[in-house]
Amino acid sequence: MKKLIKKLKKGFTITELVIVIAVIAILAAVLIPTFANVINNANESAAMQEARSEWSNFSVEVATEPAAENDFLIVHKSGDEAALTYTYFIVVDGQFQTKPVEGFTYYNESTVTGSTTFNNMTFNNATKITIDYEIETSSIVGIFDLTQQSA
Repeated sequence: MKKLIKKLKKGFTITELVIVIAVIAILAAVLIPTFANVINNANESAAMQEARSEWSNFSVEVATEPAAENDFLIVHKSGDEAALTYTYFIVVDGQFQTKPVEGFTYYNESTVTGSTTFNNMTFNNATKITIDYEIETSSIVGIFDLTQQSA
């Protein structure tokens, strides 16, 4: 009789299964947003590296051009055609700024509207560069001249 009871008691009780499922649900609720932030940070870092690389190529190639002393806006695109996102980086006084800036909207290869403030300077009216330069990175949409607005 005892052998028969032991055979029937194999497995987990419903309470044990519910507790395990609850623990897994709590862990998922905590970790999923964390993973989303890690993915966003990785995408931003990749965009910054590609924009910085393009800026290095651009600055070497056009170092002798008078317009090379301007401030620039570099536009990076990511995602597929259905959900494109654009990240904007600025170059002020020849220095590439590693943090993306907000406040711009990309329309096409010659139009970016909006403005941003950086170190108490306001930049707006991004226009297509007049320097003859071919962009080498496919995820870089364009390099635009920025107009600094007097404070």
